[in-house]
Amino acid sequence: MRVLLSSLFLAVSIAAQNPPALDPAKVFAYDASKPLNLKMGKSEEVEMMQVAEISYDSPKFGRVPGYMVVPPGEGPFAAILYMHWGQGNKGEWLAEGVEMAKRGAVCLMIDAPYWRPDVPSPAPSNRAEAERDGHIQLVVDLRRAVDVLVARKDVDPQAHWICRPFPGRDLGRAAGSGGEADQDVRSDGWPAVADELRR
Repeated sequence: MRVLLSSLFLAVSIAAQNPPALDPAKVFAYDASKPLNLKMGKSEEVEMMQVAEISYDSPKFGRVPGYMVVPPGEGPFAAILYMHWGQGNKGEWLAEGVEMAKRGAVCLMIDAPYWRPDVPSPAPSNRAEAERDGHIQLVVDLRRAVDVLVARKDVDPQAHWICRPFPGRDLGRAAGSGGEADQDVRSDGWPAVADELRR
């Protein structure tokens, strides 16, 4: 009996230390009915492509800054969402965004939450929780970026691309968490997406 009780206590202790995994659909959920509050900032023409500073409301916290590159014409265009690597920023993929716009894609690249001045720095006592919450916000902000692209009249809602240098796991989550572009969201790595879109 003592062995049975000890085993039962051990099993309960392990279960308490390892709670069941959370449902990603709930973790990364947001209210898509809220307005994007998209703001267009300064713009300039680069190699005949229109490059503009943009920002939109994060469903979690603050504003999401980014660059949008738009080709000339009425479309419909494909759409590419870029995410920079850990120490990069929204400008890392700007040159490729211009190249892909030449091939008929509206390109959007955003800054991760940890680069934004309106997102508070984590307290030393809860860095692990803050890092977790930061990744959740990043996924939600990327999903909202897809909404920004889908809302454009010149973007083909059946043709969406996600280019992921880093963090690939987050873009994979964004692509698989539901939303209007689920039916044709692809996740690719590094500049190989440029070769794919040329085909």
